[in-house]
Amino acid sequence: MKKIYNLVWLFCLMVIFALATTAQAETRVFEKDTTISKDEAIYTGETWTIKSGATLTIAKGIAIKNAGDIDNNGTLYNDGAIHNAGDMDNNSGVITNNGTIEIYSSGDIDNNNKGIINNLGTINNAGDIDNNDYATFTNCEKGTISNSSNISNNDKAFLSNSGSIDNKIGTIYNACEGNIKDTGTVLGNEVEQKENC
Repeated sequence: MKKIYNLVWLFCLMVIFALATTAQAETRVFEKDTTISKDEAIYTGETWTIKSGATLTIAKGIAIKNAGDIDNNGTLYNDGAIHNAGDMDNNSGVITNNGTIEIYSSGDIDNNNKGIINNLGTINNAGDIDNNDYATFTNCEKGTISNSSNISNNDKAFLSNSGSIDNKIGTIYNACEGNIKDTGTVLGNEVEQKENC
């Protein structure tokens, strides 16, 4: 009997330990202006949503590691670093980058539905940046982009460069009545014009 009691007790402890160490995916919704002032991680299955009218600021010197989803319907202001191995969806929102955005091969940024991205810092892209559906992506005079993968400009979207883009091993293409204005510097491969939709 004592052996059975010990086995039941051990089983209960194992269940309690498993429940205590299994993290549930955390969803954060930002409905008011918020500043992130310590390093944070967004894990697979987790989502940060920035509501319309709210501004999420990543403070200088702070790093966000994203393996989940960032859904921006408001304003995302990056003064620090975003290491993106997941999804960043800018749906009618505004992203202003004064820091660094690293997009890994598993990561992407989708700028959709009249969304706006302004880059005054550094974007290193090894994943995908898709500018679609009347969206605007501006690489400002102080902005630098290093592209080793794909940047697309589609569906009446607007891509403007007055900064510098290193596209030696990457692809930038324009399609479906997308518009590109380049008054800056593009090194490497020229923009590919694909057939309109």
